[in-house]
Amino acid sequence: MKKLIFLSIALLALTNLSKAQNLNTPKLDSLFSAIETYGKGMGSVSIFQNGKEIYQNSYGYSDVENGVRNSADTKFRIGSITKTFTATIIMKLIEQGKLSLTSRLSEYYPMIPNADIGVLYGNYAGSPITITDDIVVEGYVTANDLSGNYFKTFVIQDGTGAVEINAGIADIHNYYQAGRRVVVKAEGLALGSYNGVVQLGSKVNPYSDYRVEGFGTRAILGRYVFTGIEFSPAEPLEMEIKELDRAHCGKLVRLGKLLAWPASDNTEGRGGATWAFAGSGGEAPATGYRQFRDYAGDSLTVVTSGYANFAARPLPADSVTITGILIYGKFDGTAERFGIKLRDLDDVN
Repeated sequence: MKKLIFLSIALLALTNLSKAQNLNTPKLDSLFSAIETYGKGMGSVSIFQNGKEIYQNSYGYSDVENGVRNSADTKFRIGSITKTFTATIIMKLIEQGKLSLTSRLSEYYPMIPNADIGVLYGNYAGSPITITDDIVVEGYVTANDLSGNYFKTFVIQDGTGAVEINAGIADIHNYYQAGRRVVVKAEGLALGSYNGVVQLGSKVNPYSDYRVEGFGTRAILGRYVFTGIEFSPAEPLEMEIKELDRAHCGKLVRLGKLLAWPASDNTEGRGGATWAFAGSGGEAPATGYRQFRDYAGDSLTVVTSGYANFAARPLPADSVTITGILIYGKFDGTAERFGIKLRDLDDVN
């Protein structure tokens, strides 16, 4: 059975009304009776003065088909009428000196985003800067330091872009698990870029490879980065190497039918054809830059830290699908090219 839903009329205050005795209830009753009689509306009216209800009238039907009349207990879909309540409450708080017209929502509700991560791309002009605008973004964790391929950082993304948070804290995966919702209050933070990926950190450091410094402690990080209880694992972008664009850097991508090629380019004289050099005989681990090509002959570099827990594992001999975070840089020391960072070996199938 289909019900007819009507908006309620709510009167918050009556101008020129100083005493309840001045309210002309017969005239109000006549008004709402005429509205119902001539089919101009249905609803329920309550007038309050000093917290006490001084008038109530319900007219029309909440269910016309079944002849159910409106009453003081009828529930209505009030829709945008709540905006009037909100505006009135805000102006009362301003009147009381508790708010101002320039107060920011983020001062009271830091978990509510007001911008997309893509805004950070627009603010980055090539050199590290300190963000001075009120920018709050949210995203879901796509990569962290669980496998050791990332070091004290984690990556979040939304539908518009991705950003790497330089936490500067070991074992950050214990707090920022894959798929977890994260909100970042970016005002006052340093904005930079490393390997094509936009980064946020505590302050600008032009002498560091990362260009922005880590936060160093969870207490400091917690002033700007907040975790929600929601989890939503990101779906990777299915792409081919020829489709890659620098606008995708930082995002989780998936590339299919790739071959480690040629084998001689992937040994570097140490560790054989493994993902990286994990260290041996007192020699420190070293980052691996392994070339993969698709059947069209296009190639990219898989960049793996020598400290990753899969660094010493052999490269695949057959065609594979690789998922990871897209990056861009001079991985071979000469030409800039696209690369990808695995989160762990589950990203290779």
